[in-house]
Amino acid sequence: KRFFLPATWLVFTIQNTNSTPEDFYFGLPVAVTQKTFADGAYEGFALGEAALAVQTGACELLSGARLASIFNGLTQGFAFHVAVPAGQTRTLTVVIAYYRSAVVDSRTGASYYYTSLYPSIDSVIDSAFAGFGDAQARCQQLTAVMNRAGLNPYRQFLACHALHSYMAVTACLLDPQGGVHWWEMEGWFNYINTCDLTVDHAFYDACLQPWALRNVLDAFSGALPGTGYSFDTPLYS
Repeated sequence: KRFFLPATWLVFTIQNTNSTPEDFYFGLPVAVTQKTFADGAYEGFALGEAALAVQTGACELLSGARLASIFNGLTQGFAFHVAVPAGQTRTLTVVIAYYRSAVVDSRTGASYYYTSLYPSIDSVIDSAFAGFGDAQARCQQLTAVMNRAGLNPYRQFLACHALHSYMAVTACLLDPQGGVHWWEMEGWFNYINTCDLTVDHAFYDACLQPWALRNVLDAFSGALPGTGYSFDTPLYS
């Protein structure tokens, strides 16, 4: 369940070394709806099918007239505000969650797999805060592995960037018959499970999640319902 959590974390640590109080703001100039989540345990802003949330009372939420009074009349947008006393440190954890229950593959009628694990965006946010410590530990494990890999800092950066990019452009779907479909999207074009992309990812998949590689190959062969790839072209003499 933790591996399919559609959420990530932003952690801000603000150290005020000045002799006067300081203010920290984080936000975006986009239209949002301020709301609470999980029966008031969290609060934040909804942006379409996404949400940014903090634990209730962790900071001040700014929108509307309150936002405009601080940011020179800005009326569209939001911000989280933390007041940091002189000589003190404050930490703010923001969960960015996403939830889409609609069908995302018209061929198979499949929806995101995580909808079978989480009934709502509220449950996603709740699980993200509950699992934050575990996520930090796994990130530290990955950092330790990369540090032992014998790569120079530039190649470490490229490898980590590739890993995060892979996770950002893959998706796991579940069709009404219980079939699982692993999608690897080709960046800007959003092509799904192209052969050259599958070859590029095959070594990574075979090492860390071989079931995903088998799933994509099953889609090539048509072994999964609603799948199968073919290409017809005439021959010219």
